[in-house]
Amino acid sequence: MTTAQNASHSGEIVLKYLDIYVMISPARGENYEVSAKSADGGEGNSELKLPFRLGELSPSIFGASSASRGTSFGDPTSERLLSVETVGIELFDALFSGETREVLSRTEDAAKRSLEKTGVRIRLSMNLAAEGMAEVACLPWELMRRRNQNPLVVSVNTPVVRAFDTAIPVYLHPIIGKLRILLLVSNPKDTAQLNLADEKARICKIWDSLDNVEYVECRPEAQLILDALSQSEFHVVHYMGHGNFDSGSGGQVIMEGADGNEQAISGGTFASWLQDEPLRLVFLNACNTGTTGEQTGLHPFAGVASALIGSGVPSVVAMQFPISDDAAIIFAETFYKRIAQGLPVEQAVSEGRKGLLDRQGSEWATPVLYMRAADGDLFDRSVDKADPAPDNADLVAPHAVAAPLPLFAAEPSATSTPWFKKPLVLGGIAAGALAVTALVTMTGSPNVAPVPVEVLPLKTVQDPANPAATALTAIDPAQWINDTDDTVALRVLASATPAQVRALADAGDGKAAYVMGAILYWGLGGSPKNQAAAAGYFDIAASQGIPIAEHFAGFNYAQGVPAETDASGTRYPGVPKDETKAKALLKRAIQHKNDGAWDTLKDIFSEIVIVPDESKPDPENSTYQAISAIDEARWASDEPVGEPRMGIVDTVLRGVSANSVTLLCYGGYAKAAYICGQLAYDGLGNVPQSNATAAHWFRIAAKAGIPQALYMLGVITAEGAPADKDFPKLDRNDDAAKALFAKAAALGNADAANALKNYDTDHPPA
Repeated sequence: MTTAQNASHSGEIVLKYLDIYVMISPARGENYEVSAKSADGGEGNSELKLPFRLGELSPSIFGASSASRGTSFGDPTSERLLSVETVGIELFDALFSGETREVLSRTEDAAKRSLEKTGVRIRLSMNLAAEGMAEVACLPWELMRRRNQNPLVVSVNTPVVRAFDTAIPVYLHPIIGKLRILLLVSNPKDTAQLNLADEKARICKIWDSLDNVEYVECRPEAQLILDALSQSEFHVVHYMGHGNFDSGSGGQVIMEGADGNEQAISGGTFASWLQDEPLRLVFLNACNTGTTGEQTGLHPFAGVASALIGSGVPSVVAMQFPISDDAAIIFAETFYKRIAQGLPVEQAVSEGRKGLLDRQGSEWATPVLYMRAADGDLFDRSVDKADPAPDNADLVAPHAVAAPLPLFAAEPSATSTPWFKKPLVLGGIAAGALAVTALVTMTGSPNVAPVPVEVLPLKTVQDPANPAATALTAIDPAQWINDTDDTVALRVLASATPAQVRALADAGDGKAAYVMGAILYWGLGGSPKNQAAAAGYFDIAASQGIPIAEHFAGFNYAQGVPAETDASGTRYPGVPKDETKAKALLKRAIQHKNDGAWDTLKDIFSEIVIVPDESKPDPENSTYQAISAIDEARWASDEPVGEPRMGIVDTVLRGVSANSVTLLCYGGYAKAAYICGQLAYDGLGNVPQSNATAAHWFRIAAKAGIPQALYMLGVITAEGAPADKDFPKLDRNDDAAKALFAKAAALGNADAANALKNYDTDHPPA
């Protein structure tokens, strides 16, 4: 069960939700297949016979007319003048029948029995690439209702969200600093004029009332938008204007050319512009931007919203049909008011629909919510959303217990007021106390000792005259977690001198302290190497919770750094060898998702920390389904089963391609990483044989506690591995190999137990 936090916000209630996953699959004969799954309602299957095609409906039922933000749809002379109620009832009865209706009923009963206010979130999914699915996807499923009842989507208790089958995983990048919104207001002079000034004024008034939100309005010209995206990172994009869905080329947003006239931008192009942004939400307040189209020959993600979802955007609100100017404004204003009150996206959409109920037609059903995130609570400060951790005593406490991580925590969030409504405070006793408390909570697992290291609030020195300050703010937040190839320091030094960085570091700026440490450690920017001085700066950055600095500092305390005197005669004391402090820092870096600290702890101290796999299994993805269908017991030893006898790799690859598994590997899914490791280890599936590559993937799976992956990583570590074109040489490490075998054996891997027992005999000293 995925839940949204239950709290009161200005009289509104944030519900918990029980998810029911409804998957529509290609037709067999005249009917489509429907499967429904719910943790609380079980599983069921039924057949779907479409009660009508979209073109058979009269456009009048949607109520949009002359003042709409796009082109019309359907056949205005349609003879089937069904009422809104009839269309909704027929859609509901067609989708939920027999077993699938029973799954829905059982899930609703479980929600009613809950002690907390709980709703049922209907996740409607389909594979757009499959033949015949276009005519299903384009139907107005948001109209669904039971006979003599209100539509499902206008109640916060039964939101309907759409998702498509795509291999690109969803990752919620950290929100560091203010929530940033890119506002695009587009009404080219050769298009029908819309009342965008009113919409802009209403929603900007809401944004202006929030201390932790800032927005940038950009003229809707392609090059200017690209310039804005290259200069800043945005968490929300709000587009208001005209949209279109062309039967030949798909969905479009209507931007402006340099001459102020219309320039149609395809959904795919728009999605490619935004693909590198740390987005949480895209709001498309324009007609037909949520349309997928009836044609079967189009690219499966030809719509604007579907293209964005296909590129990895967690959540998109769009309009599936034409919408009138007034309705678009009312819906957007209500939506952002509810978001400002702290409601999740799906509830804000339902609340927005209520404001349109008394209008002609059914414009309340025109907005459509596409969402692949675990839930709609998209604007907290968590690094990511995590499903509950598996029931395993070796796992670190679930993310839900420890959130928000003290990565760059500003203030306690265990309050009814959403963080973006508060002044941004990066200092103070409360923040430091929260960080320490959260860490103690996280490390309650018997596998990770309590961390006796104080975490201070991140300090940022604002100095407009110092180019290093500007350069630091432009760094991708993920780089402070895993700084590969000293990218952070080199990027800062491209526009600032070491002296300018040092000025900020000496003033206590945590990020600048990390960069100064890297400069001195490696001798960058013409500075002489001074590892003792570097250690001091890494300590400053680590004390403020910067993960890569925690790794560096932990490594320093593991080895010890001798005192050093520089050319000016200044003596730097270095740091003493301190195993306790080293382990504490390394474990904290691991908890903050730093990859290298896991290896350092294993290689130096022979300790294995198991960290929950926080990737989000996608029930709509066939490759995820194939992997998750493997019995859990098989991951302990991967013994071949069945006739013919097959291991995990062969079993999974019966139904999906090695390439689709690789996509999940790069998304960090631990079970997929184990399969990728085996492909590389044995040279299967057109993957070149390489133990270095295999070790990389086995490491990801081993870190998540998969016993067979721990065993295989131990096998490679016991022998060492030559470098390949992608990964460096792996040195033999007997102590680390024994630790891996010991952990795998403790988790039930018999081969690892034998390998540990016979290790010294099988691996004599070189």
